[in-house]
Amino acid sequence: MVTIIGTFAYGPVGGILIAFIKGIVHWLITGSGVAGIIGDGASIVGAIALLLPFNYFWQKNKKVMAVVMGTLSLTVIMSLLNYFVVMPLYMGVVGMQLNMSLATYVATGVVPFNVVKALIISAGVIVVYPRLKGHFFIK
Repeated sequence: MVTIIGTFAYGPVGGILIAFIKGIVHWLITGSGVAGIIGDGASIVGAIALLLPFNYFWQKNKKVMAVVMGTLSLTVIMSLLNYFVVMPLYMGVVGMQLNMSLATYVATGVVPFNVVKALIISAGVIVVYPRLKGHFFIK
């Protein structure tokens, strides 16, 4: 939610910078090593995947479309990223093992998680943004 509100205030580049700063600070605080780099890197990609379409449609005053397209973008990008990059890295570098196929893991874990995550973030923005509008240089 912070990255989307930041995007409204400072534009898409500002939102992307906020996503990077948030990810780097989280990694520095948790000190999670290689696993943390993988997870926080994926988190940065996910934040950007949500904020760009959300901001684009929100600025066109298409709020429902912002939620739908942001959710769709986050879910598709994170599903592909988890299937082709994140989970293979966790399995290869960290030694993580799955007790199901990677496709099943993505379909039953990654997809529902990201749909729910995007809807919760969207609901938060819809509730919080009107109260911030006009403050902190937010248009």
